Amino acid sequence: MKILVFGKDGQLGRAFQALFNSINQTSIVSLDVQFIGRNECDLGSESSLDELLNQSKPNLIINASAYTAVDKAESEIDLTFAINAKAPEVMARFAAKKSSHFFALLH
Repeated sequence: MKILVFGKDGQLGRAFQALFNSINQTSIVSLDVQFIGRNECDLGSESSLDELLNQSKPNLIINASAYTAVDKAESEIDLTFAINAKAPEVMARFAAKKSSHFFALLH
């Protein structure tokens, strides 16, 4: 199973890394998990996200990412919307089209 976890540098992303590392160490089945952070994909860019999803072809997408800089969000409205609303929509559309699963965590 191919799993993509977005938000690898945040608290939730690091928790998922620990969880999946533990599963892979103690389980007979090894999961193929790719952790995605800002350096791997610009969630503010729909085309960047589409490209990553189409290249990776995940069976499960976990979105643990969010724009959380509250003080800056009012001045970066477009970026905030792109990351917190548009990116999860793109992930969900991909999952629906490819019969993958999508799990979004609300912050």
